[in-house]
Amino acid sequence: MLDISIIKIIFVTPFFIYACFTDYRERRVPNNLWVPLLTGALIFTILEFSIEYMYSLTVSAGIIIPLALILYRFGFGGADAKALIVISLLFPQFPNLFDPIHGIQLFTLSVLINSLFLSLAYPIALLISNIKKGDLVLNIFRMVTSLKKPLNDVEEGEEIVAEAYGKNQNEEIVWVSPKIPFIIPLVCGFYIAVFFGDILFFLLNQII
Repeated sequence: MLDISIIKIIFVTPFFIYACFTDYRERRVPNNLWVPLLTGALIFTILEFSIEYMYSLTVSAGIIIPLALILYRFGFGGADAKALIVISLLFPQFPNLFDPIHGIQLFTLSVLINSLFLSLAYPIALLISNIKKGDLVLNIFRMVTSLKKPLNDVEEGEEIVAEAYGKNQNEEIVWVSPKIPFIIPLVCGFYIAVFFGDILFFLLNQII
């Protein structure tokens, strides 16, 4: 019989893949995606019911839900906040199937930390792209957070941060700050936490 943690991981996988797909293409995740996940969290809570499990669930939800709401208040995506809440309810305990590296028992916090490390790849990718295209400015912050594109090509969710000069003088070129599909590093951070563990704790172990 499969361990219930494996069943839960299998259960969330198609929903997480779909969330990444829609967030990448449309920069949004449908609200109805979270309904079956929350329903699953309730079912698994019933199946795993014990004093220890309920204690872990209370701690996980009690910390992560307020944290997710605070992050949302300060600009965190709504789908990202919902994903954190869902993970905190489905995985109140660290799944130790693959002997992951972790220093804390709060699994969802490890997921968030991992996703923040992974998201660092995005500004690095922007910097490399700008250098390769020759879009160089003295403002290094702009080069790691923005890219040049024609004004007519600016998409919903992208913020214009400055005007620029394009080769075609008849076409207005602007620097835009693209909306980062954070659900992707969040989901990747989830699987890293499952199979590997906490990136921050691993790095601290290498240093100390």
